[in-house]
Amino acid sequence: GTAHHDRVHWWAVPTLHLASALFLWAKPRDHHVTQVCHRRTPRAPQQTLKPLDRDKHLDNALKWFNDPDITEWLETGDWPLTRGAEEDFFRAAERQDRVSVQFAVESLQGEHVGFSGLRSIDWQSRVAVSGSVIGRKDLWSKGLGGDAVTVRNRYAFDVLGLRLLIASVIAGNSRSLAMLAKAGYEEAGRVPERYWKRGAYRDQILLALHRDG
Repeated sequence: GTAHHDRVHWWAVPTLHLASALFLWAKPRDHHVTQVCHRRTPRAPQQTLKPLDRDKHLDNALKWFNDPDITEWLETGDWPLTRGAEEDFFRAAERQDRVSVQFAVESLQGEHVGFSGLRSIDWQSRVAVSGSVIGRKDLWSKGLGGDAVTVRNRYAFDVLGLRLLIASVIAGNSRSLAMLAKAGYEEAGRVPERYWKRGAYRDQILLALHRDG
């Protein structure tokens, strides 16, 4: 699953789980504020998480979230996404209101491939809603989404000190469910026929990942 204002980009795609990833803040002089460092991993890291940059990431957001192939199983995408609405979202992310944190997913070569983030952060209960999407369809099933989820979750738990992450998936999205299961999420409940999507009412599946789970 994912979030844009009330528009939710809580995304997931089929990927290989990558363990033991650390999220590190880069030096302030570095234009790229964040980077990912991996240790004891079964393969080389494939991506980094970067702050949203309107000049670099906004056009891709407009293209991807208006693409019915990409939004087929998302909780968004059935209503046209305008440039003005997306600019508002990027501006809100830049204000860093401590209720959400959004990242662009980039390859090690700096190519923008998707988004990942946390929203509805509840600091008292230390809970947030998580989500990711890989917008580059030619890169699906190559492990990028799993990398982003794993690194984002380590950031949520080890940097922000959260204890519980919640994900939302539309029933029938077997690829997202498989990826989240690899990342350690477990089904916590369902809302029957929550969404009208692609000609049918579909259940909302809620999944949870505990820090110590």
